[in-house]
Amino acid sequence: RALAAGDRGDMFLATFPTGGVYRLTATGSAEPWFDPEDRYIWALVFDPLSGLYVATGDRGIIYRVTGKSEGKPFFDSTETHITALALDPSGNLLAGTATGGLLYRFTPDGKGKVLLESGLSEISAIAVTPSGIIYAAAIGEEQIQAPRKPG
Repeated sequence: RALAAGDRGDMFLATFPTGGVYRLTATGSAEPWFDPEDRYIWALVFDPLSGLYVATGDRGIIYRVTGKSEGKPFFDSTETHITALALDPSGNLLAGTATGGLLYRFTPDGKGKVLLESGLSEISAIAVTPSGIIYAAAIGEEQIQAPRKPG
């Protein structure tokens, strides 16, 4: 379901719908790397400074995996799924969600904020240019949101 290139010629891949992450080495061997309780893994992104980020579904958690079987929740959302991940040129993690169609930005220390409320049900992909321009693809039906109180 998802792939991410590591920094030593290895690749990480996610299985679906069993929710496991495997590491493929440059020599072709494969090993189990991270096995969260979550059923779905929608996206992976590797940060050489922070490790592998794993976006999951059913509970909407992003894990930071720093070594074999060494993963901890980085962000536990109120969304059902974290569907897309990317890194910006400053090393911030970008994450798209479903069912609310939100786009988050997180600093490496985990401080986050919503950059975009798309109005659609899912952010399905994120791309970032070298200059830092963020593109997000949103799909699904328009979400009707209750008016918010100013302020």
